[in-house]
Amino acid sequence: DGTVYSGSTDGTIRVWSGEDNRLLRTLQDNTSAVLSLKVGTDGTIFSGSETVRVWCGATGALRFVLPATGSRIRALAVGKRNKLYAGLEDESQVVVW
Repeated sequence: DGTVYSGSTDGTIRVWSGEDNRLLRTLQDNTSAVLSLKVGTDGTIFSGSETVRVWCGATGALRFVLPATGSRIRALAVGKRNKLYAGLEDESQVVVW
């Protein structure tokens, strides 16, 4: 749909219109820098920092938070049915939820 998502060191996720570069929404509930970001096919937004946060793409509401095992989440993998499968932590450790 042309939507662009960005994660920031201030803990926010910004949702932009790819057509006119207009800011559509700012999600703010991260306690630290957003280090990884993935968007599912249904618009669900997954963000990684010291936890993984799962957001409703349509409303921007925080759905739930998944704990990490003590490190920051640097990469995320999402399956075909928008299920979070794995995250890569600082120590190259893969976490599966």
